[in-house]
Amino acid sequence: MNAVPGGIRPLPPELVERIAAGEVIERPASVVRELLENSLDAGARRIEIMIEEGGIRLIRVRDDGCGILREDLSRALEAHATSKIASYEDLAHLTTLGFRGEALASMAAVADVTIVSRASGRAEAYRLDAARPGHPPAEPRAVAHPTGTTVEVRDLFYRLPARRRFLRTPVTESRHVIEAVRRLAFAHPEASFELRDETRILLAVPAVEGKEGEAVHRWLESLAGRRFADGALRVKATSDDLDLDGWLLDPRCAGELSEPQLWCINGRPLRDRTLHHALRRSCEEFLHGRAQPAYLLRLTLLPGDVDMNVHPAKQEIRFRDGGRLHAFVEGACHERLAAPHGGEATLLPPRHGIPSARPTDRAPFGAGRGADLPGLGAPRPPVTKIALRMDETLARASQETPQAAEDAVFGVGTRRLGEPLAVLAGTFLVARSDDDLVVVDVHAAHERLLFEDLKAQYEQGPVPRQRLLVPHPVDLGPRVCALLAEAAPRLERLGFEIDAMGPSTLVVRAVPLLLGRSDPQKLLEAVASRWDDEPDERALAERVFEILADVACDQAVKAGAPMGIDAMKDLLRRLEETEGAEHCSHGRPSYVILGRETFDRFFRRGR
Repeated sequence: MNAVPGGIRPLPPELVERIAAGEVIERPASVVRELLENSLDAGARRIEIMIEEGGIRLIRVRDDGCGILREDLSRALEAHATSKIASYEDLAHLTTLGFRGEALASMAAVADVTIVSRASGRAEAYRLDAARPGHPPAEPRAVAHPTGTTVEVRDLFYRLPARRRFLRTPVTESRHVIEAVRRLAFAHPEASFELRDETRILLAVPAVEGKEGEAVHRWLESLAGRRFADGALRVKATSDDLDLDGWLLDPRCAGELSEPQLWCINGRPLRDRTLHHALRRSCEEFLHGRAQPAYLLRLTLLPGDVDMNVHPAKQEIRFRDGGRLHAFVEGACHERLAAPHGGEATLLPPRHGIPSARPTDRAPFGAGRGADLPGLGAPRPPVTKIALRMDETLARASQETPQAAEDAVFGVGTRRLGEPLAVLAGTFLVARSDDDLVVVDVHAAHERLLFEDLKAQYEQGPVPRQRLLVPHPVDLGPRVCALLAEAAPRLERLGFEIDAMGPSTLVVRAVPLLLGRSDPQKLLEAVASRWDDEPDERALAERVFEILADVACDQAVKAGAPMGIDAMKDLLRRLEETEGAEHCSHGRPSYVILGRETFDRFFRRGR
């Protein structure tokens, strides 16, 4: 270890404060979370949040809680001063969100802080401006204010320019603030929350007291979007000192977006790998493909069974018996999903109905390429007509050699993948080429062709768009909507035109031309499932093709779709022309060629 000239010495108090502030205050969302926790601990039932420039320039939180006494205002800004604990025993049995007394002191160390508060039962309110470094402490002065507290934090990190440079754009910081408010709103349904910026309401969550009914449906919709609210399954289970309560998204409605995934432990919103793993295990057999579980769940246990004091920002916890907790959560959620209509946990009455399992109308195969690729959706010709055409062809070829007559029927000899014979189980296209049998996975092949078309369009410039005659509203929940609204300029290059219409809703005005008849909701879900929270240009360039591959997979024809003879031929011809067509865009084989020797080995001919 290198010695510092002058030996070991105490750090200046102002430097200690700024170092400590860096552990508590990471970004504007950290400030909002700490202020909201103070408001909730004060018994607030209505909380209003205002931010400017994503909270970098201004954060204002106003509540109707019990307020702060005049004589306590100055102490509220001191480090490790709190009214929430007084002894070690209190720390071991926490029932409040805040307890360290670091939040306001940390904010005052890196920003300008003002507190205005009127305590319950008091006639006057008082304002206190936090002292700046090198200035004497101010005295509270009387002002007008309703019962409750307003805290303003201005110019975050202006005293730490190096730290301020690590903040993201105002839009990105706003998105993190939305998520912080949403998490606390879920944990405390007894309070209403309204978040605004300079131009609009970003999030509005009403207070709700009950566990069922229309009011709960509106509350769930404001937190997680309409799809979750419509498909929410109520979960309720109790075992000794453990209590689980909340909602799971019906697996029939689940998609690739893991939205939302929120846990609340003893009134505190947290992320925990043990609980998430238990929930994932409980849903495995009910989720199809890449679908993800979505949930809003509250867990209540004895305060002594959980340690909240293991992370400076209170974002991690430690359980005394994690194995027992894992088994309890996994068993309760699995039982609910296995019997969705049994017990007291019942599906909330949907206002808009659970989405139908019937496939939506998809773009016809080859859409956007003109008339050379007829759609797969065309009615399949009756078998009798096909048989008549084959009889006529055989009759014309009757004077030729047997092999020539056979080739006249199937058109073989000139095409590597031959000509179609049949479709098996609505999934596999069987064709014959010379002495080979070709089996094509229709979905994988169509996926590859769509991917190649989208990739070529993207590399040539912005993907051609098709404007929708009627703009299509899409509900994806507050977090995903904020994410995609921020990404709107970049998504234009992928052929999308979107605008924010509300906290949980986007309006789609245009989609890629090649996918013009596709469901806009599913298209944006496929995009959002691959989009990073904060992609830089290099990360975006690496993920564009992943996004295009997911979109192509989602929009490719599914098993059982009707397929006309012309569409079969077009599929085979395009596979012959496409580089890398042997595999779909995710690496799965799209076709296999079975030669004469394969059948000889199978039937043991010549042995």
